[in-house]
Amino acid sequence: MRRILLLILFVFTTCISYSQEHWTLSNCIEQALSNNLTIKENHLDADLSKANLNKTIFNYLPTLNGNASHGYNWGQRIDPFTNTFATERVRSNNFYLSSSMTLFSGLQNYHTKQQAKSDYKIQQYNIEIQQRNLKIDVTAAYLQVILNQEILSTYQEQLKLTEQQKVRTKLLIEANRKTKSELLEIEAQLSLDELNVTKATNDIKTATLLLKQIINLPKDTEFKIEQTEINQPTEQVTKADYTSLVEIEQAKERLNSRFKSLQIAKGGISPSLSLNASLGSGFSGSNVELSPNGEFIPKRFNTQLDENLYQSVTLTLSIPILNRHQTTYNIQSAKIAVEKAKINQERTNQELEYKIEQLEIDIENAKLELVSSEKALKSAQILAENAKLKYENGVINFTVFNEINTKLFIAQSNTIQAKYQYFFKSKLNNIYSK
Repeated sequence: MRRILLLILFVFTTCISYSQEHWTLSNCIEQALSNNLTIKENHLDADLSKANLNKTIFNYLPTLNGNASHGYNWGQRIDPFTNTFATERVRSNNFYLSSSMTLFSGLQNYHTKQQAKSDYKIQQYNIEIQQRNLKIDVTAAYLQVILNQEILSTYQEQLKLTEQQKVRTKLLIEANRKTKSELLEIEAQLSLDELNVTKATNDIKTATLLLKQIINLPKDTEFKIEQTEINQPTEQVTKADYTSLVEIEQAKERLNSRFKSLQIAKGGISPSLSLNASLGSGFSGSNVELSPNGEFIPKRFNTQLDENLYQSVTLTLSIPILNRHQTTYNIQSAKIAVEKAKINQERTNQELEYKIEQLEIDIENAKLELVSSEKALKSAQILAENAKLKYENGVINFTVFNEINTKLFIAQSNTIQAKYQYFFKSKLNNIYSK
C-alpha cells in the first residue's frame, strides 16, 4: 500500500512539474521550427526540387523499351516475315527492343542540370529565410508577453498604492482630518487602476495566445513564460553584414537559373545528333516448311526467331530550319527573364543594405532612449518619494500626489518599453548576424 501511495505521489509530482514548466525563448523557437506548417511545406518543395535535379541527371542515359505482341489475322494481307499473301487465319508474334540516346543537342541537357542545381539551392535558401523570419516572429511575440507582464506588475503596484491611500484616508476622515470629497477622488482613481489591471491582464492573454499560435502549440497545453532571460545582460551586439545574408545567395542563384534558361533556349538553334538502335524478331503461322510426312507445317518457333532476327543502328542528325520562330521567341523571353533577375538581385542587395543600416540606427536609438528613460525614472522616483512624505504630512492634496504618481507610472512604462525595444533590436541583429 505504501509503495502504491509513493507511486501515485511521484506521478502527481511529475505531472505538476511538467505542467508548471516555464518556456524560455529557446524552447519557443525550437517548438516553432519543429511544428511550423509553412516550413514543413518548404521542405517538401525542396524534396521536389531535389527529385527534379535527379531527373536531369538521368537525361544523360539512353532509353530502352521492349515490346511483345501476340495476335491472329483473318483475311488477305501480306505477311511481313514471308512477304507473301496470307488468306487464312494466321498467328503472329513480334518481339522488339529499341534504344535511343542523345549525343548532342546544343548542351541543353547540361544546362538543364545546372538550372536544376540552382533551383534546388533556391529552395534550400528559402527554408533558411523562413526559419529566420519565424525566429524573429517568435522573439517579438515572446517579448510582447513579458512586456505585458511587467506592465501588469506596474499597474498592480499602482492599484496597491491607491488602496493604501483609501484605507489611510478613511482613518483620517474618522479623525476629522480629511473630507469625503477626497475619498471620492481616491475611489475614482481606484476604479481607473482596477480597469488598467483588467486591461493589462487581457493583453497578456491575447499576447500569450498569439505566441502559442505562432509556435503551433495546442491550446490546452499549460504555458508559462520564463522571464529571467530579459533580466540577464544583453548579448554582445555585433554589426550585421548584409552581404552575408542568405537572400544575397538566393538572388545569385535566381539569376544563374534564369541564365541557364537562356542557354537552354539558345540550344534550340543548334543541330541535334542522336543514336538509335533496335533489335527484333517474330513468328508467323504462314511461314511453313515441308515435313517428313510431305505436309506443309509452320516452322518451329525457335527456328523462326533465329531466321527473323534483325538489328539496326541509326545516327540521326536534326537541323532546325524553321519552327515558326518559336526558338527565337524562347530566346527573347529568356533574355528578358535574365535582365529582370539582374534587377531583382540589385534590388535585393539594396533593400538588405537599407534594412541593416536602419537596424543599426534603431539599436543605437533604442540604447540612448533606454539610458534617457532610466534617468527620467530615477528623477520621477525621487519626486514621488518626496510627494509621498508631503501628502502624508498634509502639505499637498491627493490630486497633486496622484499627478506625481502618474508621472512615475509613465516613466516606468517608458523604461519598460525602452528596455524591451532595445532587447528586441539586439536579438534581431544577432539573428541576422548568424
